Amino acid sequence: MITKELLQEALDQDTLKQGSAILAKIPKGERHSHLLLSAPLDLYKKLSSNSFFVPDKFKNYQEFKSLIKEKFIPLFKLFDYQRLIIASAIERFLSDENRQVITSLDLFAAKAATLSWDEYAKEIGAVLNDFRGRLDIKIDLGLDREYLNSHDFSSEAIEEALSCGLFSGIDIYGDESQPLSKAHYQLISYHKKQNLPIKIHLGERDLEYKKFESELIEILDYVDEVQHGMHLIKHLQLLKMIKERDILLNLSPASNIALSSFQEYSQFNIRGLLNFGIKVTIASDDFAIFNRSISQQYLELYKAQIVSADELEVLRKSSLIR
Repeated sequence: MITKELLQEALDQDTLKQGSAILAKIPKGERHSHLLLSAPLDLYKKLSSNSFFVPDKFKNYQEFKSLIKEKFIPLFKLFDYQRLIIASAIERFLSDENRQVITSLDLFAAKAATLSWDEYAKEIGAVLNDFRGRLDIKIDLGLDREYLNSHDFSSEAIEEALSCGLFSGIDIYGDESQPLSKAHYQLISYHKKQNLPIKIHLGERDLEYKKFESELIEILDYVDEVQHGMHLIKHLQLLKMIKERDILLNLSPASNIALSSFQEYSQFNIRGLLNFGIKVTIASDDFAIFNRSISQQYLELYKAQIVSADELEVLRKSSLIR
């Protein structure tokens, strides 16, 4: 349980890392991470043939995406590297007492390693078996909006991935300004009816959501959880829908700050969301790049006086309830 006394003990430590180690002893859930980007950065640098630098802040989303394409994705061509990264990521989840983990693997993951989805699922299953009994982990199929809106889009490719038995849900990420087509909604609707949880990245950037309001209203009819979502607080109708549909918001403050969507932790009006009756959790997103565990973000938010100890405990419990 997170208490005021525990948080004060954490704040009394010399560094954020030392302080967060105290909170890392408390069980919590991770509901938004990209598995192949969730290991410590040093591992990727060790595996890479070229040295590279990850900035504390990116100028924009495109700079962030370019870094992933140029420095991280080439590593995924070897499944041995994927195996090492996934095992290291799971160890990191455990080090922060992430007892329940919902993470994602992208649609390209098997193809990058030149494996069929059945072969890939078998290999991933062997990695997960090494951690059986230590945590409850579920994997979503990650779908990039850029892919969904490209000529490469194939519903058959998505169905093939979902049929391999590895995935427990769908997570749609990427540029929110790219609309979803009728074919995408048909795909989402079909799997929603099959009781497959649907997650989508929304409210990650400070966009003029009024322009997309009709689309967002339609999307929220299918969604179980929203990744990010902080910028949606400005739009009352969307908040009402999120509350009425009991949609969980998985916020990633460190990610939003690094991508210059927010400048500091004090700008996250989490209390406003909680007071509105919306369930919220904190997530790590891409730990390799943003370098903040859930416990570290808990401490940063408390230090910025954005949440109380009791409110952090509510966030922690929300991460474990589903």
